[in-house]
Amino acid sequence: MPGAATLVLHHGKVVTMDRGGSIAEAVAMADGTILHVGRSAEMQPFIGPETRIIDVGGQCVIPGFVDTHAHMDREGLRTLFPSVAGAHTVPEVVARVANEVAKMPPGAWLVTAPLGTPPYHFDIAAMLAEHRVPTRWDLDAVSPANPVYIQAIWGYWGWPPLVSVLNSRALRLCGITRHTEPPWEGVEILKDRHGEPTGVILEHSFVPTVEFTLLERAPRFSIAQRVDGLKISMQRYNAAGTTSIYEGHGIDPDLMLAYKRLWARGEMTVRSHLLFTPPYKPTAEFREQIEDWARLASGAGFGDDLLRVGGICFQLTGNPTVARLRRRAKPYTSWAGHYHDPVTPEQLRERVLIAAENDLRVCVLADQIANVEVVLDAYEAADRQVGIRDKRYVIQHLQFATPQQLDRIKALGLVVGVHPNNHIWKRGKRHLTPEGRQQIDRVTPMRDLFDRGIPVTIETDGSPIEPLHALWAVVARRERETGELVAPAQRVSRQEALQALTINGAYLTFEEAKKGSIEPGKWADVVVLGEDLFEVAEERLKDIRIAMTIVAGRVVYESSAVSPSSETSPLMPGAAARV
Repeated sequence: MPGAATLVLHHGKVVTMDRGGSIAEAVAMADGTILHVGRSAEMQPFIGPETRIIDVGGQCVIPGFVDTHAHMDREGLRTLFPSVAGAHTVPEVVARVANEVAKMPPGAWLVTAPLGTPPYHFDIAAMLAEHRVPTRWDLDAVSPANPVYIQAIWGYWGWPPLVSVLNSRALRLCGITRHTEPPWEGVEILKDRHGEPTGVILEHSFVPTVEFTLLERAPRFSIAQRVDGLKISMQRYNAAGTTSIYEGHGIDPDLMLAYKRLWARGEMTVRSHLLFTPPYKPTAEFREQIEDWARLASGAGFGDDLLRVGGICFQLTGNPTVARLRRRAKPYTSWAGHYHDPVTPEQLRERVLIAAENDLRVCVLADQIANVEVVLDAYEAADRQVGIRDKRYVIQHLQFATPQQLDRIKALGLVVGVHPNNHIWKRGKRHLTPEGRQQIDRVTPMRDLFDRGIPVTIETDGSPIEPLHALWAVVARRERETGELVAPAQRVSRQEALQALTINGAYLTFEEAKKGSIEPGKWADVVVLGEDLFEVAEERLKDIRIAMTIVAGRVVYESSAVSPSSETSPLMPGAAARV
């Protein structure tokens, strides 16, 4: 007699993502794992007096999504400060500020969330009817005594320039006057015709520096706020169907501590695999750091089913000046959640070898052909000296790769992550120019990767956070502004895209035997969709609602708008449904 299930889903279309591609009707779960998968009538032996039975009414049931480059913590951080989202005029923004200042004692800082409405911030000024942002004088009218700081976005949520706005009190406290020089050439302190700062500071880069320089006296995220924000983030990612993440960019010590505290409180609802991200250090110091980290995070890493630390991340692109300015505040990294220090090709080769010698798996962000070449050279050098072919080293944000590079990726046993939200949808228009068309057939080469049998995963990069949007992007391949196709020859099927978001993501974290498909003995990480992923019109893929998300057999998200009914039909003739 099998043990009783705590939860049974039945009368559904269960897309198991097992090796045979089987479709079932029902799934029983207990003690965080899957007990049985099969026909609805087969579930009766698993029903006990405490079993919750849910008739999903024919809805599509899939494994939970694995987002392999999530930036999950940022989503909650956006909610911690008063919002100006939905404000369409300067007076509306000012009214939001006035409302918040009225609740505060004189002299207290008011820090708001950025201008614009998440998740997109493509043109901040154009979002307001006046086609300008507020100035110090607009804010002074409602807050003469309280310093006001409207934060800039993290640049990859939209486009530069990034916009920060301060009132006169905040400018004074930060020491910004007509004589203040920008910290580097990418920063612009706007001034009026008399040479006085307007309170508007622009940053012509994706990675902000103003908070670390001109505004270093302004309030910053605390560890407690990071913990609270992380919990909110997990709830929002659960609502998007995400049950696991791999933070391929690495994280900073403050964010690592936030994860640890949330884990210690038993409040994690997204399985999280974290990487170290190293600030710049000379080689000798770097080697010592790697040897220390390897004691904790070598191989598949260290941790449990919910929180695991393993591996290290490098990136080749970035502005050294920006990195140097941001490094002044370490371990604080603001929105980033990780260090942003680029390495040279020579440094990468040297440091990949050091990591390999200490069995610390490497992930490198490389989107262009030239950077992919640098990464492959470094990986092949480490392979010749140490051997990495069974270590599942990673290349993320892959945008282009030549056929020869794909062959080398295959030979090294690498895992690849692609970023379709950015490379196809958000910035796909650049590939439609005469210059861009020269290599357009290689943009986000999903078809080539699948045809070679290279494990490929899908990253949301947190903008937007919904994996279904990224799934739609690799299936439909349409760019944001014109709807034109981007590299249609690289299209994959819905089944293949789902594979990249489930079992392939599990493979990346060495957990393919534990998650990524709906099979007996695996973790009970399951999502119920509001529409059939395989029947809905292609354009609607990105808009499918999540009905229910289950992590370790526990319902962590349930939408009243689209969630299944628990009492529409019995489990089998004569058996009453229970909730």
